[in-house]
Amino acid sequence: MITFISILILFSAFVINRFLFHRFINHLMVYTISWVGFAILYDLRLINYSEISLYTWVIILMTYLCFVLGIVTVFIARKSLKKNNSLLTEPVNIEISLFKDDGQVLKLYIYVISAIGFFAAFHHWHELISKFGSITKVLLNANTIYSMRVSGEYSGSLPYLYTISYAGVFLGAYYTAYKEKLTLVAVLPIIAVILKDMASVGRAGILFAFLMFFLTFFTAKYALGRNIANQSKKNSRKLIIAALTVVLLSVLSVVAVKAVRGQVENYNATTRSLNKLKSSVFITPSIYLYFSSNQVVLSRYFFSEDEQVMFGENTFLTLYNFLSKFNVVEHPRFYPKGYYIPMWTNQATYLREIHADFGYFGLFFVPYFIGLITTFFWFRYLETYNVRYLVAHAFFNIIVAFSIFIVISRMAAWSIALLFLLFTLPYVERLSIFNANRILKKHKLNTNT
Repeated sequence: MITFISILILFSAFVINRFLFHRFINHLMVYTISWVGFAILYDLRLINYSEISLYTWVIILMTYLCFVLGIVTVFIARKSLKKNNSLLTEPVNIEISLFKDDGQVLKLYIYVISAIGFFAAFHHWHELISKFGSITKVLLNANTIYSMRVSGEYSGSLPYLYTISYAGVFLGAYYTAYKEKLTLVAVLPIIAVILKDMASVGRAGILFAFLMFFLTFFTAKYALGRNIANQSKKNSRKLIIAALTVVLLSVLSVVAVKAVRGQVENYNATTRSLNKLKSSVFITPSIYLYFSSNQVVLSRYFFSEDEQVMFGENTFLTLYNFLSKFNVVEHPRFYPKGYYIPMWTNQATYLREIHADFGYFGLFFVPYFIGLITTFFWFRYLETYNVRYLVAHAFFNIIVAFSIFIVISRMAAWSIALLFLLFTLPYVERLSIFNANRILKKHKLNTNT
């Protein structure tokens, strides 16, 4: 029954998406596919989970409808104001500031950001090698390093500098959409993220980078595809190769992290069919647990409802962590509380965190607001081609993509990279315009001589 209802919801979303967005990849489909996918995986019952209560399923469905309502609200409001809701179907002719010089300044800026990201990653590796003796010993002690990071005993040096790499991932995706092919400069920020996350023995950062690149690329590509000023010959083959390269790089990195961490694959509640796959590379009990258990944990959370947090602590964790350094507030918990389902795991979707942060009002208002604001910035970008609107849309879209896991704004990388881009991009645009004018003057001078 769960699978049947999930497929019915997915089909309904396809129909709604066809009339609203006219393109397949957008925040409506990202939200729907991720939540439906987890529900179907849970319904396979390859692990004998605790039952998800009817109350939890109703909450999940109602919050999903709130998210959809937020999207529809923007479309209805625009229609009442007689604005065009089918922007992707009509061509435009707009010059984009960042590409007035064919992206030369943007390319240089991505190189600078990548260099900062690599410095942060290599510094972290240097600290680990100094502590354990060699790269081999670091890899052999990966599980210890992971445990130390989770317990807060060790986080590595320069804890916030690495977050700049995620700004580079965004810009690399934007640059790739413009060039219609994958270039080295676009891949470098992703490699910097991978190196840093491997040092931390983590996977969330790699997934963050992959989703940021993937979602930003398609949003930008949809927009640039209708812009006459940027249209060129079709490079579908190169774009497919680009997409597959980023996917392969991300998957192999996650597999490598899993391998060095030495994750436990023996769970008493695992079925025989899944237990046979525990030596597999891509499908193992721990991976199935990672991609099917979150709604079960959410159900356990609603059953107990015993978490006490400060107002907005999960959603604005980076801010609370900063304030705690000055003793303004107590130091917040970095990792969510775990629940037994019947194994210990702590990811319970973003619904657990916004409910703990804001109560039942927030539980329904936040999904509505995210649907509304993400759609609003989507339209603003398509209307103006202002890259700051694309930044805002992309980062809220990441909240949507991670909603099945956590509220991603709790990660410092989300808030710092967002603020970094919003602050620096106006200056990069001015430099791009200046460089374009310089190139034009030089060309005119050469022509006259």
